[in-house]
Amino acid sequence: MVFYRNIFLFLCLTITANLSTAQNYDAAKDNLKVNNPTSENRAVARDLHRALTNGLKKDFNIHSQSIVTLSSEVAVGESKTVEAMETYIYTDVKIEFQLNNSVTEKIAAWDYSGKGKGTDKYKSLSDAIKKFRSSKEGLKKLKEFISVYINEELKNNCDSFISSAKSAVNEDQLNRALLILNNLNDSLACQDAKKTLVQKITDQQAKNICDHQMQKIKVMVNSKQPQQLDQAVRQLLLIPPNAPCAEEALQVSEEIGKHLSEKQSRTHELLVKYQQVVNENLAEEWFQYFIQSKLNK
Repeated sequence: MVFYRNIFLFLCLTITANLSTAQNYDAAKDNLKVNNPTSENRAVARDLHRALTNGLKKDFNIHSQSIVTLSSEVAVGESKTVEAMETYIYTDVKIEFQLNNSVTEKIAAWDYSGKGKGTDKYKSLSDAIKKFRSSKEGLKKLKEFISVYINEELKNNCDSFISSAKSAVNEDQLNRALLILNNLNDSLACQDAKKTLVQKITDQQAKNICDHQMQKIKVMVNSKQPQQLDQAVRQLLLIPPNAPCAEEALQVSEEIGKHLSEKQSRTHELLVKYQQVVNENLAEEWFQYFIQSKLNK
């Protein structure tokens, strides 16, 4: 069964219900964790973090569960004051970037040097960050650096990812195993091994959810409280269409539908979509949603 394709309508509807950040997950993109930058100037670190997350999210899935992490440090250099009709401060900055793969522990580094101009030191530093984002030698080069690193790491260490995922499974860390495998794209040589392992994990996850969550969902439904019903639907969305309790989940979904108010149109929409996923056995769409829900933990 093929799991990794583009996200369909189901994902467009379901992701927004649980996504805690502004970015939607895209299976075609590589994954990246962006740490908070460090600097002696906290305002500059904040500006850089904003520039990185906003600038990189178009090309990468930015989330805390990625195995590849980008760290950065802003070093503030000399400042020079130039007095003319207006007084400006010019400040040198150096941004040191570091990538780390938590599976292979390989580290790669890249530096950017620039200069900012402003009427005070903070404004000159802020200007330097803006120039980093807009400059061809700044953010664009950083994206190239990250892409080359990730592609080489995935291509050269595919077996290491599979081995690490298997170890996580043996330790009953199923979520971590899935998130490790989720970093592997469809073009890699270890795709067959990945798909086999993903199937094994999702089958085990399905059993676990049925054994431990179904009764809790029923309790939520019996309360008939709007917030509890909303939560029950979100829990149902975690039950795959091939789960042992899929038919039972369908029956519970029909019961939920009887108690939703007109104000809960969004929840009703998600409920109908879940029923479609189970009835039509749309495993691919369900799996992408499942991964999405784990990225926001």
